[in-house]
Amino acid sequence: MFDKEVIKWMSKEDEEDDVLQLTSISKADNSFIRTNKEKSEMSMLQSMLYFTGNYNTQIWLTPYLKSLVEGGDSLTEGGSLASLERIDNILSLSSKSNKEVSFALMDDNYSEENLFDFVRYLEGPKGTSFRHYWFQKLEYILWKEFNKNDNWKNDRQFKDYRITSKNSIEHVFPQHHEFAQKTIDAEHLNDFGNLALLNVSQNSSYSNQDVQKKKIDFDKQPTYDSLKLALIYKNKNLEFYNKDVIITHRDDMIERIKKH
Repeated sequence: MFDKEVIKWMSKEDEEDDVLQLTSISKADNSFIRTNKEKSEMSMLQSMLYFTGNYNTQIWLTPYLKSLVEGGDSLTEGGSLASLERIDNILSLSSKSNKEVSFALMDDNYSEENLFDFVRYLEGPKGTSFRHYWFQKLEYILWKEFNKNDNWKNDRQFKDYRITSKNSIEHVFPQHHEFAQKTIDAEHLNDFGNLALLNVSQNSSYSNQDVQKKKIDFDKQPTYDSLKLALIYKNKNLEFYNKDVIITHRDDMIERIKKH
């Protein structure tokens, strides 16, 4: 089950760096051959979990492997995805330690009261103190939704998008705007609706530019740096980017997480 149903670092002919992928295994003579599978909801979800957890202690693996072993060949792809999404949701909201909840999830009927209030958390102006997990989880939710939409599926920048390791929080309206006369209050500057998670080089490339200039650079990229940013920059009224736009975007993102 670990060989067939858990992502591995694999090389791809058309990419310089290895990528996390699910693989299929076939036997040829006295050896096994591992073949890359197409990108899927399961590979994206596991990538999100991999990059937001401790690389050496992937706490979702134990309950996930148990569900796979018990389900056996009768467990459908949709069933295994629903199982892992449930595991992830419980892990993200649990008040228990990682080790405690990982073992508690071995019980299929496990539930917990006094869950973490993620809505209240995301509504607070925490800026760079926001846990990176919530940005990456949102990327998975958005990819899953967009991948069922033909307008997005045919989008050049969306086709090659993957969830990757990121560790730098970008302020869409910059902290130190290039035009000093353009300002926004600290509360909305550090609102979840004004933020996205990028890698350090991506974040540096946008610098302190005006939002409309950032959009131009964003649209030039071969693939989206962030699906959350893609939604922000598709707003046709970016010249009026202000606290109202930030709040609307934040509330929209929270609703999508709640639905998930």
